[in-house]
Amino acid sequence: MPENFTPDQQKRLAAFDTTPADLALLRAEVSALEGHMPRLLADLHGSFSGWPRSRRH
Repeated sequence: MPENFTPDQQKRLAAFDTTPADLALLRAEVSALEGHMPRLLADLHGSFSGWPRSRRH
């Protein structure tokens, strides 16, 4: 990635095969995403209720 991401951020981006083009698209749509994300997360909450929770130590 050409940007200055931390190693942890680079690992997360790589896990989802996120490309610079993906990041550019997300940046272009940030205002729309911010408006829709809370509702989307609320709508999807039930879909993930059966998933195990991750614990950080």
